[in-house]
Amino acid sequence: MSKQNLKYAAFAAAVLAVILIVTGLALYHQGTTAPALFSEDQAVVISQNSARHVFRVEIAETPSQLAQGLMNRDHLPADHGMLFIFSTVEETSMWMHNTRIPLDMLFIDNDGKITHIAFNNRPYDDRRVSSGGPVRAALEINAGQVASLGIQVGDTVQNARLTRASGF
Repeated sequence: MSKQNLKYAAFAAAVLAVILIVTGLALYHQGTTAPALFSEDQAVVISQNSARHVFRVEIAETPSQLAQGLMNRDHLPADHGMLFIFSTVEETSMWMHNTRIPLDMLFIDNDGKITHIAFNNRPYDDRRVSSGGPVRAALEINAGQVASLGIQVGDTVQNARLTRASGF
């Protein structure tokens, strides 16, 4: 091969490499987003009979965290959950899109009271689950835990971030 042909081949290989890298990055960003990072805290559900149920929760409060939630998880330990803290108090809805774990959803008003419970939401279900009224937050835990722990509408959820967001 002549020097001229080697230079041409090297140039063509470099151009092809750049094209492949740019195409690969475009495809990656088109179909995926980086998973949101969540901070951890504790949420305590206090029943009307004074029973306390402590959950280790991940906090979802940024738009990307709220959108991702518990999607694409295969397991949630029994004493864990996710606390969604919304920027405003209003009626909202949630769904189980790309969520592999059946969940109970507890909707929480600005005073920390559970106002609505959606039981046993099925994995991958794209139907909207309404809060049934204005809420500040929602707590997702494994399906069946609400019933087994005796959690009810009117019980209170305590969490330091939820308290700061609500102002109480």
